Amino acid sequence: MDASGRDLIAQLLAQAGLGQAVEVEDAGSERGVFSTVWRVTTERGSDKVIAKLPVDGPNGAAARMSGAYRRELLAYRELLDGPPLHPTCLSAIADDDGGVAFLLEDLGAHRAVDQLEGLGLVDSLAVVDELAILHRGWADSPGLSSLNVRRSAPSTFDPDQLLVGLEALVGNVDDRTQQAFVALLDNRSHLLAAFDDVSGSTLCHGDPRADNVVFRSDGRAVLFDWQQLAVQHGEADLAWLLATSVTTATRREAESVVIARYAELIGRTTAEATERYRLGLLLPALAVLLLAQREVGEERTARMVATSIDRIAAAVVDLEVAAL
Repeated sequence: MDASGRDLIAQLLAQAGLGQAVEVEDAGSERGVFSTVWRVTTERGSDKVIAKLPVDGPNGAAARMSGAYRRELLAYRELLDGPPLHPTCLSAIADDDGGVAFLLEDLGAHRAVDQLEGLGLVDSLAVVDELAILHRGWADSPGLSSLNVRRSAPSTFDPDQLLVGLEALVGNVDDRTQQAFVALLDNRSHLLAAFDDVSGSTLCHGDPRADNVVFRSDGRAVLFDWQQLAVQHGEADLAWLLATSVTTATRREAESVVIARYAELIGRTTAEATERYRLGLLLPALAVLLLAQREVGEERTARMVATSIDRIAAAVVDLEVAAL
């Protein structure tokens, strides 16, 4: 960590009244795209907290331009004053360029599941329980229109970049999957309109995946990384979770159970939730076309990209998303 990072952590600690840092260690920064994450031991000895700092370079610039850091600040300062479960924000410092540094509760004592391994049914249901709390609380709320967050996220993807992504995807999938994605882009305008027109908008986490959740000893899920908040239909969160963080075999076995649980909690029929979930898969389906273009060097990142492509592509084919 450079001197500017240490100075920023010192400011965060002072703002939170936690004294000085005794030790700063990497807490998984290699997994982050927009932020680096550090575990800080304070001079109190037993106190450990997490410093989440914005990155420099192209990723940091993209996060600033898209408002990702500011969305997370909005979440912790105004939107997450109750359930679902989330880390406590102890302090935050915003700069003039849209970057924000956070000092957060350390969730390291809770159980984590590596996204590459994938969530099982019980853990998936625990995440759905927390998402349903968030979605119920904001369902058709008049306050949604004034929130400074993303709206109908699939509409933000650059059409030219999607075509480039299709070319990049071709070498990584079989003929059937290629045909499904060609049909998806051919039908893109209709699908985007259908996604945008789904009734019952709510506040969505936007990135509920295994690497953004831990599990308490009582089994409840704690959601973190709130940079991708979006106003859209809640089943889009469900689709992102199952398409990215559950193995294809587990998704095929557990999908109907998870959707039924969500439908019950939200107050919809399973059939309604299933169709909304299928449409929600448009989000990971388009996102994977951007992911396929990503140049990777670090081994875990390369495995993550390959695994995500396989899982999302299988969901797109299985649920016949292009034919909606």
